[in-house]
Amino acid sequence: MKELKEHKAEFGHCVVTSAKHPVRSTYYTLAKWSSQVRTNRRLILEGKARSSLNLSNTQVQILDDLGFPWVFPDSTFQNRFAELKEFKAKFGHCNVLPTNSLANKPYASLGRWCTRVRKRPRMIKAGKKPVDTPNLSNAEIDLLNSLGFVWTKFSNKDAFERRIEELKEFKAEFGHCNVSTSNSPANKSYDSLGKWCSRIRWRRGLLEAGKTYENKASALSIAQIQILNDLGFSWARKRRGPN
Repeated sequence: MKELKEHKAEFGHCVVTSAKHPVRSTYYTLAKWSSQVRTNRRLILEGKARSSLNLSNTQVQILDDLGFPWVFPDSTFQNRFAELKEFKAKFGHCNVLPTNSLANKPYASLGRWCTRVRKRPRMIKAGKKPVDTPNLSNAEIDLLNSLGFVWTKFSNKDAFERRIEELKEFKAEFGHCNVSTSNSPANKSYDSLGKWCSRIRWRRGLLEAGKTYENKASALSIAQIQILNDLGFSWARKRRGPN
């Protein structure tokens, strides 16, 4: 128990694997013990109890309180969880966008996985069959919660702020905010941002024409227009070509 508490203090969870802690590593014996405890617990619940490592109800409760995973997370989850921890350490949050911008490109696949993870509970709540969504165990959900995973969809404000960060990055690299939607080698990494810029120009056009955008939650506000103006955003439609 002491080793398990030390592991949680160091890594923030109780998922101890022999893959991450090979022979001679500090937690190798703990990984073996954790595996045996899980197996023994499963056999007890199946009515095939083992004599060794028979845990009392009190010991089971202590492990539960620590967040011990009785159902072992699969390798896909482990890999994604490790990527998510890396992303949070780098950016300070777990809001991974599934875009292909230069800043987010290494995490685009992780972003798509996060989107599917968020989608499952919404589909179940709506009475729909959750197709192509990860079926996470309670232990895996607890691990995501411990990391600060955001289960709700991004709001328009969140998405706008992320795009502004991408636009600043683009301006720092090219010296302007005229992001095109071309697939030239120089701009391919910003293709998604370019499409967003096109939609922003269109929404402002609706605003100036006194028309209402059908999705009010995604409508462009006066404050957002000012932020773009301060950045030097080009409202005129840009001709296709290199940046």
